[in-house]
Amino acid sequence: MTNKEKIKKIALEEGLTPSELDHFMAQVKKESNFMKTPEESAFFTIKRMRQYFRKARKMTDEDLKKISPKYQGTPKKFFDTFYGDRMGNDGEGDRYRGRGAIQITGKDNYRDLGIDSDEARKKMVSDLDFSTRKSIEYFKKRVRNAENPTPDEVSKLVNPGARKKDLAKRYDYFVEMAKENTDQARDPRPLDKLDFLKHIKTRMNKKRFIPEGY
Repeated sequence: MTNKEKIKKIALEEGLTPSELDHFMAQVKKESNFMKTPEESAFFTIKRMRQYFRKARKMTDEDLKKISPKYQGTPKKFFDTFYGDRMGNDGEGDRYRGRGAIQITGKDNYRDLGIDSDEARKKMVSDLDFSTRKSIEYFKKRVRNAENPTPDEVSKLVNPGARKKDLAKRYDYFVEMAKENTDQARDPRPLDKLDFLKHIKTRMNKKRFIPEGY
């Protein structure tokens, strides 16, 4: 059984509805490629650091080279610099970098999910079952209270820092997962009633596939 199949099986065991499954699997593919990259990477180029982090835009090329392990830096220095003052981290950005199937990030989220210990952080990277169930717990808390969210809105709930290109990729993955799962009966949960017309108008006028049952 592949990682993807294992994650899907766990998601169904945890009670995700068919459309929730489409969304969750799309997010997992984007964040960790089904646990092939279970820990967030720090190997950013200078250009990419400036694209993703406002703080980096105020720094010189030489300063950035000292931060990223792609040049002269270390992962700890990278995450402590860019995550240290965010998400409740109190300077410990590296300790709370993205981990797991859905790349849970930040001290606030780690504590909320009970994965703040050294042992739990290691399991988020090495134990697919544990990581997936914690990722589903995070997904449910973020998404289930939203009212009829579009795929882009789900992506922003899962990863508030997602950029436009990230949103487009996540949407494509959602379409891919929805096509794969069309054999499953869809239930009437609000997440099934997505406003695709509104969404499509905001998606660069690109033709989009609308799964049956939505």
